[in-house]
Amino acid sequence: MKRVYLVRATFLVFIAFSVMYSLGSVHLKLGSPTDPGPGFMPFMLGLFMGGASVIGLILSFREENKKVQENEEKVFSLKSLYKPMSMCAGVIVYALVLKYLGFSLSIFLLMLFLFKGIETQRWVTALFASAITTAISYLIFIYWLGIQVV
Repeated sequence: MKRVYLVRATFLVFIAFSVMYSLGSVHLKLGSPTDPGPGFMPFMLGLFMGGASVIGLILSFREENKKVQENEEKVFSLKSLYKPMSMCAGVIVYALVLKYLGFSLSIFLLMLFLFKGIETQRWVTALFASAITTAISYLIFIYWLGIQVV
């Protein structure tokens, strides 16, 4: 099976999933953009994912785009999946340790992992950016919005 058919099948699955996801969120109260209900964000997520999948599906039919065909092997290689899989693992670990370490320390360690482990920044840059991100996150979620994170 050619990889282009696998890509198209993947886009079709994403489109079907986004339609089901959006329809499922309609059963919740959608609300309005100024007063969103619990189903508003899932509905928007389903729309954006479906739209992106439709665009990807349309672009996969453009045979004149030789770059896509040349880069297919790079996209589906295990080496290209290292960063996204590491990021997913980091977020999962963050969710697991959030209750035990607290919001500030957990977000700091996650950001340090992302800045140093995935994007390989210098230590000074990674520490500074992690501290700034933690402070801004704390101000937004805890202080300004008053959300109880843990």
